[in-house]
Amino acid sequence: MSKPWMIMAVALAVVLGLAARVPQGINSDQASQLRAVRQYVAGQSPTLNSVIEPDLRDLSRDRTIWIISRPPAPQLAMYPLLAAGLSSGLTVRILAVLCLLLGSAGWLRWFERFDMPRWVHYGVAAALPFLHEASNSLYTFSQDTLSYAVAPWVLLLTLSSQRRRGFLVGLVLGFTYIVKYSLIFLGFGALVWLLWRRRSPWLVVGCAIPLLALSVLNAHYGPAVNSFFALAGYYPRWGSLATLIADPALAVTDGESLIRTLLHTGSQFLPAYLALVPGLAFLWLTAYGARLPEVRALDAAQLALVAFVTTLIVMAAVWTFSYFAADTTARHVAPASLAVLPVVVLGAAQVWRRHGLAIRAALAGLAFVVIVGPLLYGALALVAKAGRVPPTYHLGPSALLNPYLATWPALPDLASVEHTIIDQFGPVTDVWYCDYPIAPLDLPGRVWGDVDERYVPPVFRSSKPLRITALILTRDETHGGGTAIRARFQGAGPWTRTVIAGANVTAWTTVLEPTGP
Repeated sequence: MSKPWMIMAVALAVVLGLAARVPQGINSDQASQLRAVRQYVAGQSPTLNSVIEPDLRDLSRDRTIWIISRPPAPQLAMYPLLAAGLSSGLTVRILAVLCLLLGSAGWLRWFERFDMPRWVHYGVAAALPFLHEASNSLYTFSQDTLSYAVAPWVLLLTLSSQRRRGFLVGLVLGFTYIVKYSLIFLGFGALVWLLWRRRSPWLVVGCAIPLLALSVLNAHYGPAVNSFFALAGYYPRWGSLATLIADPALAVTDGESLIRTLLHTGSQFLPAYLALVPGLAFLWLTAYGARLPEVRALDAAQLALVAFVTTLIVMAAVWTFSYFAADTTARHVAPASLAVLPVVVLGAAQVWRRHGLAIRAALAGLAFVVIVGPLLYGALALVAKAGRVPPTYHLGPSALLNPYLATWPALPDLASVEHTIIDQFGPVTDVWYCDYPIAPLDLPGRVWGDVDERYVPPVFRSSKPLRITALILTRDETHGGGTAIRARFQGAGPWTRTVIAGANVTAWTTVLEPTGP
């Protein structure tokens, strides 16, 4: 085993050791996808991509919701493990570990395609497992970790398949759309590069099949083809231009998360405005490195540049013609930014050799802002998360961390927390209300866990008598939000309040009587 791979093995061991004592968490979007798989395994849902929930227009009935907000790769990955009888927590932890291992190994192999100093390869090997995008899924699993795991192997396959059958290669490139909607931009870039090398219509046919198949299913079962089309329109914004410039630099080591953590901001464009100068420098170094003869001679460099430019062009179109705000976050260009980073490094090395102290100081500052600082944040976040969870923490039925039914640092026994309200719950005649998708993973019976105000009625009714147990976030009670939620249940009797010690929610119970239309 070469020294870079030995260094990476040690780094991976450290990351996995830190994560071993922390309960596995999950992102809210992937929690809904996990719930769909659990219902399918239990025979309650007709497909892996469908969630069964009470119909908000008549809570005594159920409805089938087709998931379009995220593509179904998490469900496809979770299904074999859940079908084998593993718990939700263990299933998600296994996937998070596999994605970390596959992605880190793939990106190291990608960097080895470039002729860079050995110390750079050593640094890459040590840093990759600590990337916030890669390691954070051991705490909060998200679809980004699937993208991290798949992207380098797509690039490597593209490099090695210039003479292989076009249809199968195109099919793999199109499958990136199933992994993560925005990963298809990298797939498009790889497709453009291959078509430039050899004009094969079968590449296009293969790439189109996964896109068309999922689009047709979404259009048939859901309200739109995907999130982009659900909010399509014409939305030119200066913030989008700033994002286009800054995101490549923010995405390399997830500097956007560092900015949001330091400033405690949820502003959509503020990180981009703050990172305009590093973003311009990153783009300039990309262009500078692309002109170097030793870079232009590398197939990997050409592929990286084509994929990077394609990603920026497509993202600019997305931000202009859709108001889907999540598309402006830096993580969507992370695969392309990591792919082109070796070109940036080679360009920076040439600038360093040709210029004096002032330029070198600027390059060092850029490296710290774009790479070193966010990397330190990723590493410190691992230590902080591992240290703040008491070893006495008890998981609920899902074996997943549920921050809504328990708080840090004084975590109660989740089983006893649920015991105070679950024992009185009728799984057939009652309905849980909780406006967050993670809690349903630990609740029995009929639950709805994410109210999208674009698609729900202003009031909730039932055609039959029904008991409602509403788990309302404690913070919502301070500004009248809890009162507003309870007022939406038309025909509700008196509400009974149950305080759950140590939890972030309060339980409210009532009987909902039938009302007229």
